[in-house]
Amino acid sequence: KALAAYQTLINEGQEAVQILRSLAYHFMKVLDCISKIESGATPDSASSSIRPPLMWFRKSDFILQLKTWKRKSVLDVLTLLYKAERDCKTTDYPADEIGSYTIMQISGAARKLKNTYNG
Repeated sequence: KALAAYQTLINEGQEAVQILRSLAYHFMKVLDCISKIESGATPDSASSSIRPPLMWFRKSDFILQLKTWKRKSVLDVLTLLYKAERDCKTTDYPADEIGSYTIMQISGAARKLKNTYNG
């Protein structure tokens, strides 16, 4: 699903680096909320503190992400995203391919965490 959404954005003319930065911004929000949860907040109250606020129809998915991702995993994803952005800018590899490979890695990590969480 994530790869299909990425490919749609690429086909619509979005740059891979812009997409990777948007993902990093999203994971920074997740990390911020995880820090608040570790300090005693509930996932609901942590997600409500985000500015600008989440759209109401995205809140339940975001809370599920907060329950799935752990601090170390989010930091690993951010490192991966920053390296991918650097590689897009400094190597001769196609940026679209770097972006799609990075998204596959993140999706795989999410699936693994979700399976660990659920079972």
